[in-house]
Amino acid sequence: MALSRLRALQAVELALRTGSLKDAAAGLAITPAAVGQRIKALEDYLGTELLVRGRSGLRAAPALAAVLPNLVGAFRDLENVAAMLDMQRGHDIQIAASSDFLALWLRPRLHRFQQTFPDIRFCINGEGDAPLGIGPVDCELAFGASRESGVVVQLFR
Repeated sequence: MALSRLRALQAVELALRTGSLKDAAAGLAITPAAVGQRIKALEDYLGTELLVRGRSGLRAAPALAAVLPNLVGAFRDLENVAAMLDMQRGHDIQIAASSDFLALWLRPRLHRFQQTFPDIRFCINGEGDAPLGIGPVDCELAFGASRESGVVVQLFR
């Protein structure tokens, strides 16, 4: 079987893990009908029933029950790999600061911070390591009273 059936296998595994096509659909961000179509297409390809639908929910048919531990383990391994790769991804912080505060206080300290946390990239006032325009500003550093309602932390007087 080619890896082209991976999405169908994912639908089968998630439907069994969650106990319903509806919950599997929510996890895959598709409709329950699409989950059912993926499973049906895989069953047609294999020529055997994979899921048994009953009053108590879904359970593995005999053809699937024999390989279910391998299927569950394979998707658990894929989730672990995805999590490990995500941990290697750089994290972006969008900062807005006045040019004086930036030049006199923040910039001289960034080098030391980046030595300690090399996976964190900064975008300050739309310039820096991080690509421009990634969502809203994470942190606004300002001198004086707050201009907007929100969380205000006083760094120093």
